[in-house]
Order: sequence, then structure tokens, then C-alpha cells
Amino acid sequence: MTDSPVETGPSSLGPLAVTDPSGLLCNQSASMEDQDLQGPPVLVDAWLVPTLFSLIMLVGLVGNSLVIHVITKHQQMKTVTNFYIGTVKFYINSVTLTLLRKLCYGNSVT
Repeated sequence: MTDSPVETGPSSLGPLAVTDPSGLLCNQSASMEDQDLQGPPVLVDAWLVPTLFSLIMLVGLVGNSLVIHVITKHQQMKTVTNFYIGTVKFYINSVTLTLLRKLCYGNSVT
């Protein structure tokens, strides 16, 4: 008898199930006791992704607000093009604040 996997016919595992008596194909080192000691998996995405999105949105808000501030406070910056840029930045800030609020509070706040 060889140590290679043996293909068997139809069984409860499905057609052509592979059995590996040597344990080389599957990592069978983790037993049930080891899994119980590890505890539940830590959901990094549950806090990391919203935190990074919030940080990116806040940096965008600060940058856009600085552009709006410079355009409104300095006389030589009050041109038609800069007025358009300031308007776009204002609306981007509005959308960002709305998305940030929905990210923090969910759909409960409208």
C-alpha cells in the first residue's frame, strides 16, 4: 500500500472523495481543544475599515475647508475659476459630512 491519496467511489463525502491516511494533504494539527483555547476570531474589519474611512474623510474635510477659507479671505483669490473651485469644495464637504454621519450612525439618521 502506498502513502499517496486514494480516490474512492461515491460516499457520504461526495463523488471521488479523497482520503489521506497520512495527513499530508490537510493540516490536521489543530484539534478541537486547540480551537477552543483560541477563542473567537478578532474582527479587525469591524473597526479598522470605518476608522480609516473616517480618517480619510476628515483629512479631506480639513483640506477642502482650507481651500474655501483661502478663497474667501484673500482678495486676489476671488476669481471666477476659484469661486467655482470653492463651490465644488463646499459640495464635496457636504457629501463627505453626510457620508461620515451615515458611517458613524448608520441609516438611523436621515
